Amino acid sequence: MPFGLSAAEAETRRVLVDGIPEWMSASILPWIWREIVAPRSTLALLERVRGIETSCLLSLEAPTVGFYGPMVTPMTQIQKLDDQHILRIVDYLLSQHHMGAAEVTKVREILHHGCSRWTIGQVGRSPRLVERVPSGVQDAAEASIVSGGAAGALLGHAWFKVHIYEPDDSGAYAAAVKAVEAASLPALGITDEEATLGNTIRAIEGGGWGLPFVREHRKAPSHDVLLGMLRCLWRGHRDRHGSVDYSDVDHDEALAAVTLAVTLVGWFAGGAVRSVIDR
Repeated sequence: MPFGLSAAEAETRRVLVDGIPEWMSASILPWIWREIVAPRSTLALLERVRGIETSCLLSLEAPTVGFYGPMVTPMTQIQKLDDQHILRIVDYLLSQHHMGAAEVTKVREILHHGCSRWTIGQVGRSPRLVERVPSGVQDAAEASIVSGGAAGALLGHAWFKVHIYEPDDSGAYAAAVKAVEAASLPALGITDEEATLGNTIRAIEGGGWGLPFVREHRKAPSHDVLLGMLRCLWRGHRDRHGSVDYSDVDHDEALAAVTLAVTLVGWFAGGAVRSVIDR
Protein backbone atom coordinates (compact mmCIF):
# COMPACT_ATOMS: atom_id res chain seq x y z
CA MET A 1 0.00 0.00 0.00
CA PRO A 2 1.30 3.50 -0.83
CA PHE A 3 1.93 5.78 2.16
CA GLY A 4 -0.94 7.78 3.61
CA LEU A 5 -3.90 6.26 1.82
CA SER A 6 -7.34 7.15 3.07
CA ALA A 7 -9.69 4.34 4.04
CA ALA A 8 -11.56 4.77 0.74
CA GLU A 9 -8.33 4.68 -1.29
CA ALA A 10 -7.13 1.58 0.55
CA GLU A 11 -10.43 -0.16 -0.15
CA THR A 12 -10.13 0.71 -3.84
CA ARG A 13 -6.70 -0.94 -3.99
CA ARG A 14 -8.18 -4.18 -2.65
CA VAL A 15 -10.36 -4.49 -5.76
CA LEU A 16 -8.63 -6.18 -8.71
CA VAL A 17 -9.18 -4.45 -12.04
CA ASP A 18 -9.92 -6.43 -15.20
CA GLY A 19 -8.58 -4.06 -17.83
CA ILE A 20 -5.77 -1.50 -18.02
CA PRO A 21 -6.47 1.58 -15.90
CA GLU A 22 -4.65 4.86 -16.49
CA TRP A 23 -2.10 4.16 -13.75
CA MET A 24 -1.05 0.94 -15.51
CA SER A 25 -1.14 1.94 -19.18
CA ALA A 26 1.88 4.28 -18.86
CA SER A 27 3.97 1.21 -17.94
CA ILE A 28 2.33 -1.53 -20.02
CA LEU A 29 2.45 0.30 -23.35
CA PRO A 30 6.21 1.07 -23.21
CA TRP A 31 6.81 -2.57 -22.25
CA ILE A 32 4.90 -3.69 -25.36
CA TRP A 33 6.88 -1.24 -27.48
CA ARG A 34 10.22 -2.50 -26.16
CA GLU A 35 9.24 -6.08 -26.96
CA ILE A 36 8.10 -5.18 -30.47
CA VAL A 37 11.26 -3.25 -31.39
CA ALA A 38 13.64 -5.68 -29.67
CA PRO A 39 14.72 -7.23 -33.02
CA ARG A 40 17.52 -5.24 -34.65
CA SER A 41 16.66 -6.02 -38.26
CA THR A 42 13.74 -4.59 -40.21
CA LEU A 43 12.72 -8.09 -41.29
CA ALA A 44 12.62 -9.44 -37.72
CA LEU A 45 10.73 -6.35 -36.57
CA LEU A 46 8.15 -6.81 -39.30
CA GLU A 47 7.86 -10.50 -38.46
CA ARG A 48 7.12 -9.63 -34.82
CA VAL A 49 4.31 -7.27 -35.88
CA ARG A 50 2.85 -9.81 -38.32
CA GLY A 51 2.85 -12.41 -35.54
CA ILE A 52 0.82 -10.06 -33.34
CA GLU A 53 -1.63 -9.46 -36.19
CA THR A 54 -2.31 -13.11 -36.97
CA SER A 55 -2.42 -14.28 -33.35
CA CYS A 56 -4.43 -11.36 -31.97
CA LEU A 57 -6.71 -10.82 -35.00
CA LEU A 58 -5.54 -7.27 -35.65
CA SER A 59 -4.38 -5.17 -38.57
CA LEU A 60 -1.40 -2.95 -37.73
CA GLU A 61 0.70 -0.52 -39.72
CA ALA A 62 3.99 -2.06 -40.80
CA PRO A 63 6.98 -0.42 -39.09
CA THR A 64 9.82 1.06 -41.11
CA VAL A 65 13.35 1.57 -39.82
CA GLY A 66 15.43 4.67 -40.46
CA PHE A 67 18.83 5.93 -39.35
CA TYR A 68 17.64 6.49 -35.77
CA GLY A 69 15.55 3.34 -35.54
CA PRO A 70 11.84 2.67 -36.12
CA MET A 71 10.26 5.68 -37.83
CA VAL A 72 6.68 4.57 -38.38
CA THR A 73 5.41 2.17 -35.80
CA PRO A 74 2.23 0.23 -35.00
CA MET A 75 2.21 1.69 -31.47
CA THR A 76 -0.01 4.61 -32.49
CA GLN A 77 -2.65 2.02 -33.37
CA ILE A 78 -2.01 -0.21 -30.36
CA GLN A 79 -2.50 2.77 -28.03
CA LYS A 80 -6.02 3.19 -29.43
CA LEU A 81 -7.03 -0.43 -28.90
CA ASP A 82 -9.40 -1.51 -26.15
CA ASP A 83 -8.05 -3.15 -23.00
CA GLN A 84 -8.91 -6.68 -24.12
CA HIS A 85 -6.79 -6.42 -27.27
CA ILE A 86 -3.86 -4.82 -25.44
CA LEU A 87 -3.85 -7.62 -22.85
CA ARG A 88 -4.11 -10.12 -25.69
CA ILE A 89 -0.93 -8.63 -27.18
CA VAL A 90 0.80 -8.86 -23.79
CA ASP A 91 -0.20 -12.52 -23.54
CA TYR A 92 1.06 -13.21 -27.07
CA LEU A 93 4.42 -11.52 -26.50
CA LEU A 94 4.90 -13.47 -23.25
CA SER A 95 4.22 -16.74 -25.06
CA GLN A 96 6.87 -16.28 -27.75
CA HIS A 97 10.02 -17.05 -25.71
CA HIS A 98 11.58 -13.78 -26.89
CA MET A 99 12.29 -12.27 -23.49
CA GLY A 100 14.43 -13.08 -20.50
CA ALA A 101 13.37 -13.54 -16.89
CA ALA A 102 13.93 -9.85 -16.14
CA GLU A 103 11.31 -8.74 -18.66
CA VAL A 104 8.81 -11.32 -17.40
CA THR A 105 9.41 -10.08 -13.86
CA LYS A 106 8.94 -6.50 -15.02
CA VAL A 107 5.48 -7.07 -16.48
CA ARG A 108 4.50 -9.20 -13.44
CA GLU A 109 5.37 -6.27 -11.18
CA ILE A 110 3.40 -3.85 -13.35
CA LEU A 111 0.33 -6.07 -13.08
CA HIS A 112 0.79 -6.72 -9.37
CA HIS A 113 1.32 -3.12 -8.29
CA GLY A 114 -1.43 -1.96 -10.65
CA CYS A 115 -3.96 -4.22 -8.83
CA SER A 116 -4.61 -6.18 -12.01
CA ARG A 117 -6.86 -9.21 -12.05
CA TRP A 118 -4.12 -10.85 -14.15
CA THR A 119 -0.63 -12.08 -13.34
CA ILE A 120 2.03 -14.26 -14.98
CA GLY A 121 1.82 -18.03 -14.78
CA GLN A 122 3.72 -20.83 -16.45
CA VAL A 123 1.69 -22.69 -19.08
CA GLY A 124 3.81 -25.49 -20.48
CA ARG A 125 7.17 -23.87 -21.26
CA SER A 126 5.75 -20.40 -21.75
CA PRO A 127 4.88 -17.57 -19.37
CA ARG A 128 1.29 -16.50 -20.00
CA LEU A 129 -1.33 -14.19 -18.53
CA VAL A 130 -3.37 -16.08 -15.95
CA GLU A 131 -6.07 -15.03 -13.54
CA ARG A 132 -4.99 -14.15 -10.01
CA VAL A 133 -6.56 -16.38 -7.38
CA PRO A 134 -6.25 -16.33 -3.57
CA SER A 135 -2.87 -17.75 -2.56
CA GLY A 136 -4.43 -20.52 -0.46
CA VAL A 137 -6.44 -21.76 -3.42
CA GLN A 138 -3.37 -21.60 -5.65
CA ASP A 139 -1.33 -23.53 -3.08
CA ALA A 140 -3.95 -26.28 -2.82
CA ALA A 141 -4.15 -26.61 -6.60
CA GLU A 142 -0.37 -26.73 -7.02
CA ALA A 143 -0.10 -29.38 -4.28
CA SER A 144 -2.57 -31.62 -6.13
CA ILE A 145 -0.90 -30.93 -9.49
CA VAL A 146 2.60 -31.71 -8.23
CA SER A 147 1.73 -34.80 -6.15
CA GLY A 148 -0.95 -36.29 -8.39
CA GLY A 149 1.23 -37.99 -11.02
CA ALA A 150 -0.64 -38.43 -14.33
CA ALA A 151 -3.80 -37.10 -12.68
CA GLY A 152 -1.85 -34.06 -11.50
CA ALA A 153 -0.64 -33.33 -15.03
CA LEU A 154 -4.22 -33.44 -16.31
CA LEU A 155 -5.34 -31.24 -13.44
CA GLY A 156 -2.60 -28.78 -14.38
CA HIS A 157 -4.01 -28.59 -17.91
CA ALA A 158 -7.50 -28.00 -16.52
CA TRP A 159 -6.29 -25.32 -14.11
CA PHE A 160 -4.51 -23.26 -16.75
CA LYS A 161 -7.24 -23.74 -19.38
CA VAL A 162 -9.75 -22.13 -17.01
CA HIS A 163 -7.43 -19.40 -15.67
CA ILE A 164 -5.60 -18.20 -18.81
CA TYR A 165 -6.53 -14.82 -20.24
CA GLU A 166 -8.88 -16.28 -22.84
CA PRO A 167 -10.05 -19.49 -21.15
CA ASP A 168 -10.97 -22.75 -22.85
CA ASP A 169 -13.93 -23.61 -20.64
CA SER A 170 -15.01 -26.81 -22.40
CA GLY A 171 -11.42 -28.03 -22.51
CA ALA A 172 -10.93 -27.17 -18.83
CA TYR A 173 -14.02 -29.10 -17.75
CA ALA A 174 -13.06 -32.14 -19.84
CA ALA A 175 -9.52 -32.12 -18.43
CA ALA A 176 -10.90 -31.84 -14.88
CA VAL A 177 -13.03 -34.96 -15.42
CA LYS A 178 -10.07 -36.84 -16.89
CA ALA A 179 -7.90 -35.83 -13.94
CA VAL A 180 -10.42 -37.24 -11.45
CA GLU A 181 -10.70 -40.42 -13.53
CA ALA A 182 -6.91 -40.82 -13.59
CA ALA A 183 -6.73 -40.41 -9.81
CA SER A 184 -9.82 -42.37 -8.76
CA LEU A 185 -9.77 -45.48 -10.96
CA PRO A 186 -6.44 -46.90 -9.69
CA ALA A 187 -7.27 -45.82 -6.13
CA LEU A 188 -10.41 -47.95 -6.28
CA GLY A 189 -8.66 -50.87 -7.96
CA ILE A 190 -10.51 -50.40 -11.28
CA THR A 191 -8.28 -51.73 -14.07
CA ASP A 192 -10.65 -51.59 -17.06
CA GLU A 193 -8.91 -49.45 -19.69
CA GLU A 194 -12.31 -48.22 -20.94
CA ALA A 195 -13.47 -47.16 -17.46
CA THR A 196 -14.76 -43.63 -16.92
CA LEU A 197 -15.92 -41.45 -14.05
CA GLY A 198 -19.18 -43.39 -14.23
CA ASN A 199 -17.30 -46.50 -13.09
CA THR A 200 -15.85 -44.53 -10.18
CA ILE A 201 -19.32 -43.43 -9.16
CA ARG A 202 -20.74 -46.94 -9.33
CA ALA A 203 -17.86 -48.26 -7.22
CA ILE A 204 -18.50 -45.62 -4.55
CA GLU A 205 -22.26 -46.26 -4.75
CA GLY A 206 -21.57 -49.88 -3.83
CA GLY A 207 -20.56 -48.66 -0.36
CA GLY A 208 -17.47 -49.28 1.68
CA TRP A 209 -15.62 -46.09 0.67
CA GLY A 210 -15.28 -42.85 2.59
CA LEU A 211 -12.87 -40.31 4.05
CA PRO A 212 -10.74 -40.78 7.18
CA PHE A 213 -12.98 -38.91 9.62
CA VAL A 214 -13.33 -40.58 12.99
CA ARG A 215 -16.50 -38.60 13.69
CA GLU A 216 -19.07 -38.70 10.88
CA HIS A 217 -22.14 -36.49 10.68
CA ARG A 218 -25.19 -38.70 10.40
CA LYS A 219 -26.79 -36.35 7.86
CA ALA A 220 -23.61 -36.00 5.78
CA PRO A 221 -21.40 -39.08 6.09
CA SER A 222 -18.17 -38.77 4.12
CA HIS A 223 -19.30 -41.54 1.76
CA ASP A 224 -22.31 -39.45 0.72
CA VAL A 225 -20.27 -36.24 0.45
CA LEU A 226 -17.69 -37.95 -1.78
CA LEU A 227 -20.40 -39.53 -3.92
CA GLY A 228 -22.27 -36.25 -4.22
CA MET A 229 -19.17 -34.40 -5.42
CA LEU A 230 -18.46 -37.07 -8.04
CA ARG A 231 -22.06 -37.05 -9.26
CA CYS A 232 -22.04 -33.25 -9.43
CA LEU A 233 -18.90 -33.23 -11.57
CA TRP A 234 -20.18 -36.03 -13.83
CA ARG A 235 -23.69 -34.67 -14.33
CA GLY A 236 -22.51 -31.09 -14.83
CA HIS A 237 -20.36 -32.06 -17.82
CA ARG A 238 -23.22 -31.29 -20.19
CA ASP A 239 -21.16 -30.72 -23.36
CA ARG A 240 -19.47 -34.12 -23.50
CA HIS A 241 -22.09 -35.48 -25.93
CA GLY A 242 -23.64 -33.81 -28.94
CA SER A 243 -27.40 -33.26 -29.01
CA VAL A 244 -30.02 -31.08 -30.67
CA ASP A 245 -29.83 -28.55 -27.82
CA TYR A 246 -26.04 -28.75 -27.42
CA SER A 247 -24.27 -25.85 -25.73
CA ASP A 248 -20.81 -25.45 -24.23
CA VAL A 249 -20.31 -25.20 -20.50
CA ASP A 250 -19.85 -21.60 -19.38
CA HIS A 251 -16.92 -20.17 -17.45
CA ASP A 252 -18.53 -20.43 -14.02
CA GLU A 253 -19.32 -24.10 -14.60
CA ALA A 254 -15.78 -24.81 -15.74
CA LEU A 255 -14.28 -22.92 -12.80
CA ALA A 256 -16.46 -24.82 -10.33
CA ALA A 257 -15.56 -28.15 -11.97
CA VAL A 258 -11.82 -27.48 -11.87
CA THR A 259 -11.96 -26.33 -8.25
CA LEU A 260 -13.95 -29.46 -7.38
CA ALA A 261 -11.40 -31.61 -9.21
CA VAL A 262 -8.55 -30.09 -7.15
CA THR A 263 -10.11 -31.54 -3.99
CA LEU A 264 -11.07 -34.88 -5.52
CA VAL A 265 -7.66 -35.47 -7.10
CA GLY A 266 -6.02 -34.51 -3.81
CA TRP A 267 -8.17 -37.02 -1.91
CA PHE A 268 -7.74 -39.93 -4.32
CA ALA A 269 -4.06 -39.38 -5.13
CA GLY A 270 -3.23 -38.76 -1.47
CA GLY A 271 -4.91 -41.93 -0.24
CA ALA A 272 -7.65 -40.14 1.71
CA VAL A 273 -10.38 -42.18 0.01
CA ARG A 274 -10.24 -45.49 1.79
CA SER A 275 -12.32 -48.46 2.78
CA VAL A 276 -14.56 -47.60 5.74
CA ILE A 277 -14.89 -51.29 6.44
CA ASP A 278 -11.25 -51.43 7.56
CA ARG A 279 -11.62 -48.56 10.04
